[in-house]
Amino acid sequence: MGKMFQDHLGVIDLETLGVGSDSAILSLGLTVGRYDAPLSFDQLVSGGLYLKFDLKEQLQKGRKKSDRVIKWWYEQKPEARKVLIPSPADVSLYRVEEYLNRYFQSIDLDIKKVDLYDRNSFDLTKLQYLFEEDLDKDVIWNYHNTFDIPTAFRFMGFERYAGVWADDVPGCTYHNALHDAALDQLRIYKVLHATPDPL
Repeated sequence: MGKMFQDHLGVIDLETLGVGSDSAILSLGLTVGRYDAPLSFDQLVSGGLYLKFDLKEQLQKGRKKSDRVIKWWYEQKPEARKVLIPSPADVSLYRVEEYLNRYFQSIDLDIKKVDLYDRNSFDLTKLQYLFEEDLDKDVIWNYHNTFDIPTAFRFMGFERYAGVWADDVPGCTYHNALHDAALDQLRIYKVLHATPDPL
């Protein structure tokens, strides 16, 4: 039987201004590590990728925003809401392939040989739409190496957050894309290296 999983897993999280595939994307967080060598939250964050995107450029190109989602953002903690503030350091969403390739080169991994996880298939589908519809090219990861986190947890006997909450992790800002990716990777490590909760 062939190898079922890669040696490394990555978690992608996006913060957006809507729920549709053409929604404006505020930021991207990505963490990567080995399955068999769990990392701490601080290690995941320090070794991860964080991109904050130019929102004005996206809206000019026709990406959508939702009044309901904007209202939701203003109900979040001030630290999380910082993503809404424009910065000269914001980068173009339409160069995301370049940034992802550069990151994976820096950690000496091939993105096609990394299992990628996201929550509820919410983030990777948006990136797929960006590549295929906006950039008119194929995605740079392997479609067959993508997985939905809550589904994986359910089949391992855990609830959708594996009993790990942002408030449990010192320094974690909920709805910061990089912190949320690291938090979900901690949950994956817990599920893989712990005894399932009784049903």
